[in-house]
Amino acid sequence: ASFSNRFGPDASLDIVGRIDVDPADVGQEGFIVIAAVVDQQILFLNEAGQFVDSAANPGVITRASNKTLAAVEEITVVEDLVPAALGISEMLVSFYFGYGLVSSPNDLTYHTAPLNLIISP
Repeated sequence: ASFSNRFGPDASLDIVGRIDVDPADVGQEGFIVIAAVVDQQILFLNEAGQFVDSAANPGVITRASNKTLAAVEEITVVEDLVPAALGISEMLVSFYFGYGLVSSPNDLTYHTAPLNLIISP
């Protein structure tokens, strides 16, 4: 496997995120949230594996999954995605990965620095 953040539009991409869950939260009922920011648009990954525009449901944070939280959560964002096949030749996407607890659904734990993906010719 190789890791990079800059790819050409014809590259086939697999994007996987990893969350190290706070030990106090391990084993609790929770949820995973993945956000992709493109320009000023915020997209959330839903349980069907599709990105949905947050503007469609203002104030709602869409969950990627509901689950009992493990110590390490690895989340597949996309597999075999070819940007050119979607008409994308150039783009900057900032991904944010986080989780929350069912017992306090308005609190999210996430990293403040995004994982950036750059698509350029």
